Amino acid sequence: MSALAYLSAEDVRSLILRRVQVAGSFSALARELGVSVQFVHRGATTRKPPSGKLLGMLGLRKAVIEIYLPVQATAPAAGEQ
Repeated sequence: MSALAYLSAEDVRSLILRRVQVAGSFSALARELGVSVQFVHRGATTRKPPSGKLLGMLGLRKAVIEIYLPVQATAPAAGEQ
């Protein structure tokens, strides 16, 4: 089984900003994708995770992984067992 590489939302925003640079502007990238300038700008600069055509342009899709972590056991107080 191969290990999966993953990107954070911040990593994806950085990739979008690089694509904006290549396209020349937010407007140019928006035209290329057929979306609004606001959609591109929001995906590249806000805390809301990028979605839709922005992910598709990067060859990505959103995946939610559920994990479970052990609860840290507390040490017994002095004199307790």
